[in-house]
Parts: sequence; structure tokens; C-alpha cells
Amino acid sequence: MGAPTPTSVRVTGEIDGAMARLAVSTNQNLDSPQWVGPVPINAAGTVHFSVEGLAPATEYWCAIEDDGTLDTDPDRIGRFTTFRPTGSTGLHRVVGFGDAGLTPDYPAEDTTVLPSTRGSNPPVLSQIAGVDADLRVCLGDWHYGNPGDGVYVPDGTVGTIRAIYRDVLRQPHQAAVLRVPTEVGYDDHDFVGGNDSDGTSLDKPNLAQVVREFMPHYPMGAAGPVYRAWQIDRTLHILADTRYDRTPNGAADNASKTMLGQAQKDWMRSILTTTTAVALVWWMPTPWLGGHVDTWSSFTTERQELATMLTSIAVPSSGGTRSWASSMVMLTADVHALGLASGAANPWGGFPVLLCASIDATPSEASGSQYDLGFQGGRSQWGMVTVDDTGSQITMTLTGYSGMAVWRQHTISFATGQPTPPPAPTPVPGATATATNRVDWYACDLVSGAKIAHLPMVKGTFGRALSNYWQTTLTLPLPTAGPGRLLGLADRILEPRTTMYVAVVNGVPAWAGILLKPIGGTAPTAELGLVSLEGYLNRRYVGDHKWTGVDEARIWAGLIGDANNEHGIGLVVDAPDTGTVRDREYFDDENGLVFQRVSELAEVEDGPDWTIDLEWTNSRQTHVRKVARLRKRIGRVDPIVTLSSISPVYVDYDWTWDYSDGRGANDILAYTSGEGEDTPTSARIRDEFQLDAGIPRYEYRFQPSSSIKNPSVLNAHARRKLAELREGTKSVVITCRANIEPARLGVDWNIGDTVNLDLWGHLDPLGRAVRGRVLAWELDPEAQIVKPTILLEA
Repeated sequence: MGAPTPTSVRVTGEIDGAMARLAVSTNQNLDSPQWVGPVPINAAGTVHFSVEGLAPATEYWCAIEDDGTLDTDPDRIGRFTTFRPTGSTGLHRVVGFGDAGLTPDYPAEDTTVLPSTRGSNPPVLSQIAGVDADLRVCLGDWHYGNPGDGVYVPDGTVGTIRAIYRDVLRQPHQAAVLRVPTEVGYDDHDFVGGNDSDGTSLDKPNLAQVVREFMPHYPMGAAGPVYRAWQIDRTLHILADTRYDRTPNGAADNASKTMLGQAQKDWMRSILTTTTAVALVWWMPTPWLGGHVDTWSSFTTERQELATMLTSIAVPSSGGTRSWASSMVMLTADVHALGLASGAANPWGGFPVLLCASIDATPSEASGSQYDLGFQGGRSQWGMVTVDDTGSQITMTLTGYSGMAVWRQHTISFATGQPTPPPAPTPVPGATATATNRVDWYACDLVSGAKIAHLPMVKGTFGRALSNYWQTTLTLPLPTAGPGRLLGLADRILEPRTTMYVAVVNGVPAWAGILLKPIGGTAPTAELGLVSLEGYLNRRYVGDHKWTGVDEARIWAGLIGDANNEHGIGLVVDAPDTGTVRDREYFDDENGLVFQRVSELAEVEDGPDWTIDLEWTNSRQTHVRKVARLRKRIGRVDPIVTLSSISPVYVDYDWTWDYSDGRGANDILAYTSGEGEDTPTSARIRDEFQLDAGIPRYEYRFQPSSSIKNPSVLNAHARRKLAELREGTKSVVITCRANIEPARLGVDWNIGDTVNLDLWGHLDPLGRAVRGRVLAWELDPEAQIVKPTILLEA
């Protein structure tokens, strides 16, 4: 099965009879199916079905009716999900793999032509078939028969190649991955001509014919090379053919030497200059990096030509501001290893590269020195590209897997502009908070958001603060048996830097903490030192920027970008224009932290709110998305909840009027770095009404930033600070039972909301009715207690 689109798919099968139909249904029992056909058998003994008119973003099952009998064997029922309409935004995943059949751990069985030791039946392919992905791409060497060299199979005739394909498809695990949408390419060992094969083989038309007979595929020429392209949402995928028109590796390396052939390069250039896509995934069967003779290192002239093309051609929708090289990733195979290279390690285009092999072939012993993020020879290894498109930003994550365990990841992000807001999307099932009276903990990969383990026994309190970060320590039991046993995952979930702990409150991911300091040993528990995601901004620095007359949301998004590029944590930016324009200039040598700079932007007069929220990325709730969100104001302005201290929902409250240093003042001066007369300062910003009324003067001087040189910006900071401090800081911390209406976090109220308060106590024997805004909260899941901190309105 292959070539899914928003409304179609292609299916190929082998039959015994002369005619066949395909049943397609939205349920696994194939009830009330859509019928396609009948279709006659072809000379290869296969039938091809082109299924049209399907609903976008819908899961389907299908089975073949062979001469009147519907084959409902579970091992022969296909499953696929159509894509969203082209041009949509959202998240999609595509798996890449290759290389199965060289000294295999799982030799092929029941073959007729292909020697068992030149094929493979690896269980990891069945696991890959079950992965939550929209498509799979085989990058070649799905067998090592070397047709045409006369060593392992008789020849490279059409009949022999057909027999090889049937031998491979007879392997249960190979067949499993082809019952879900998979695009199959080829490399040297499943091409014709033997090891390091090229376009000089006279048998190559035979292979091209059999590929088209057996493999459903996206549109390509009726004969010849098998390169092709497809689009998912706003991302273009291109699968290269590096064998059909290839010059021998040993030829002189000059402008006439080619791996792709001129026709493929012209076709690619045409697509890149006309497509509506905004991002690119290039699937490359031959390694882009490395020094082996059968890699691009033997084609340096053409590799540089392609790199120049990718860096010089602008993404059409970007208005010339962004090249394809800065908007893409590459996945490759052939070398039997996992390898991950950042853009900085790729001199030919500057885009990241993931080497994702082998499925079952002799592990590579190469050094892999060009893969700066890691290199590991092995089997049962594969990769995945995850594209998360919010409309204004695309995040592309490359993940290498060893078996089903994450090996390494690398993420890039880039802005794609501020599009017109689309119609309200259909909510992700389970994304709306509903009262569940429970908190579920998960260890997740920090970059991809993928769940690693459910941790039902985590204990401790945690919280959030608007436009700030929260630090806490949790306790993780480490039982050696029973339901909480970690089953070999302890090392992974206790790895700092790459792990986050996510609390799901009332069905919605409400908090995430980056693991920075685990402590464990002989004790039956581990202590986990965590900081909320906002704290990551305190570990990244701001580069050189100058913004003049730019909306504050775009400045903020640019600052977040400094934390998101070059090995960031995959933040998705949600920052529509607020309508407030500002001027800002920053320099790398000021050593300003991202957290410091975004806080300064928020703390200026009429500054915005910001936070980092969490969302499920799909209905199966397998991943969480980290959304860096900015608004002029976050939360409800008009209160819909009244928190009353005489209700059984509430335990107690503490009312504070703080006029201590830094918490109350009526005479403000903002300053920045400098000495004597060279020190830039604001004007003296005073509450003249208070002073005229005889209230003593309380001064407060502060430095909002060392980078501010403009007195008008300092004045704006001083005015904002006076508005905060003129009456002191009046706040209420009210202790509530977290599982009773109207105190349920995420269901009745959330951070940033305005709420009504009805306070009764020794301080307020006659009651006090006020309102305020929730600026922070702390939750104790074990005690089922939540403590919102509410800043009272003046």
C-alpha cells in the first residue's frame, strides 16, 4: 500500500484468479465497504487499485476480493489514514529505514530465488508498521540479492527480479510494513549490477518495470528512474533515485559526473520553484556525508551544485526571505548505522542529516566523524522525521531509534510568517479539560514530547507562574516489582537535560518540568530537581538583533527563536501581533539571557503576558506539544468563578498587603549601565496624588536591563513599575480542595483568569468582596489541594 493523499490511496496485491476487487471501509470489520474494481491481473500476477473519493484525515481498512472471495485474514488486511487537505497545518510523522539482508540475524525463509542469507525477516519491521506515523519510506537495500551480477541470483531478467520481490514479500515482517502506506526506493544491492551498482547496468529497465508492477507509488514516469515527490500539509517530500542515471563511482569528479542525472535535477528545480510547500524533507538513498567511495564523497562537484541550488532558491511563499536549505532536513541510509548531524556539521547546504540504518545488516564499523551529534553501527535501527506546522512556525525533529527506544534527536524551527487565522480547528479528542479528580504523571522526551513511561507513583507539589518559571523537587519511587516497576527505563527517565516530567490534570497536560538534578542510590526513591519549561529560557542567550517599529509579539518571537535554534527543545511559537510596536536592539556580547530579555519586554508599560503551555498533539495523546504563547493578556478578563472562603471547597486564605522594598513605592527611577553623567535614566515617575495627600515618599530605583539606552523606554519601565507598586502588592493565597467545583484547575479557572473573591475570616468578619487575577498556582495532588495566588485589583 502506498501513495496516500487527502482523498486517495494506491493498493497493489497478488491474486490467484483473473479478476479482483478491493473493499475499503472506515471500520476494521469492513462493514458497508466502498468497492473498487473489478481489476484484471497483469503479466506479473499483480493487481493495482487506485482508490479515489476518500474523506481527508480519516482512517480506513481494506482487503482484496479474489474471484468473489473477500480475504479477511488479519495478516492481509491493509490499514491507512488519509492526509489532511494539502496546505493544512498540523503535525505529521514519516518513518525512514533501509538495509536488510547482509549477514542477517533474521534470515529470509521459504524463498525460491533469493538466498536466505541475502534476505531478512526482521521483527522490527512489524513494530515499525505499528508506529503512529502517516507514511513509511524504505530507502533501499530491502534485500541483498544483487540481481545482474550473477553471484547470488541467476541474472537480472524481469522473471528473476519478480521472483526476488515475491521472496521478500513472503517474509511476514516485510509484508507487515507494506500493509500500511510505504514508499519503497532502492539502492545498490536491490538495484541491478551488484555492489556499488550504477546506471551502466543493462538490466536497469527490467528493475524499473518490476518496481512499478509490485510497488504502489506516488506519480513518476512510466519507465526509467523512480524519483518522486509528494506533499503532506505544507511540507514537500522528495525521494531521490541515486542509481538509475548514476555515473560509475570511479569516474573523474567533474561537472559531467552525476548521481542523479540531469533530468532528475531539472525536475527537482522545477518543483522547488513552483510548489506551495514551505518546508522540505529530502529522502536520499545514498549517504550525503561520509568518506566511503559509494557516498556523495565521490560526487563532490554535483553535491556542491545541489547545495548551491538549495541555498540559492527561495521558498516561493517566503517572498525571497528564506532558502530551501534553511527549511529542510535529509534522511539517508546505506551505511549500516544511526548517525545524526546538525546543520553546522553539513558543509553542503547546512541542513541537518539523519542516517537511519540498518534494519538487519552487518553493523558499520566506520568512525562516523561527520555526524557531530552521534554515530552508532547496529541492527534494528531506523529513523523518523516529525513536522509540526502551527501556521506561523514549522518545527522539524529528526529522531533515531534503536529498536523502539529513542537514540538521539535533533530539532530545527523556522518562522513561516503570520498567516490569516484559519477557522477554529476541530478540538483534539481529550484536549478539553474535564473533571477527573486525578493527576497522571508521564516521563517524556524533552524535544519530541513523546511519552516514555507512565509514572503513577510520583509525589510532590508543583506550580506555575505567569511570565515566570517554577522550580520544584518531586519524589519518584523505584520499586523493584509491582505496577510501578520501571522495567529497564530508569536510566532513560532519570537522564537530565533530555527528559521532562509532565503532569496531566483533569485530562489535559498542565505542567512540565525539565529534569536537571536527579538524586538516587540505595534508597527506594529518587529525588527529582525540576524547573518548568520557562526556565529553559534562562539557559540560552540572545544574539544580535535590531527591531525598529516592530510589533512586540514579533520581537518576543524572535527572542524565543534564540532559545529554539541550534539544538533547542522544539518550542512552537504562538504569538499573533498585539498591535503595540516597539524598538529594540540587542547585542550578543551583552550576554543577555533569553528569559531576561522576554521578561523585560513584558515588564514595560502596557507589556504583554507570556507563558509556555502544553497541548496534546494527537487524539491518541502520545506526544505533548510545548507552545510558547504570547498575548496582550492571557486569561479571562471577566470573572466567571467566585471563590468563597465560607464554602466547603475552601480550607483557608491569607491576605497580604506588602509595602516592603521592591513591593511598594510611590517614587520610581529606572536606570541602566553607565557611570556618572553617562548613566541613562528615566524621569522621576511619582504618584503626586499620594505625595500631596501627605503620604511619605518611598523611593525605588531599579535596572530593568543593561541594554536599554533610550530614556523613553526607561520611562515606560518606570511607569509600569509605579502602576504595580503605588498601592503596594495586595494579594490573596486561597487554599482550595482541587477536586470540587468551582476550584478545579483547568476546568473552572486557569492562570491569568480574573476571579471574584468572597472572603470571610478574623480579618474580614463582615466579609470582603473583591476581585483579582490568578498570577500563579501550586498543586498538591496527594492532598488534592490547589493554592492560586491572586493579585487583587486596585
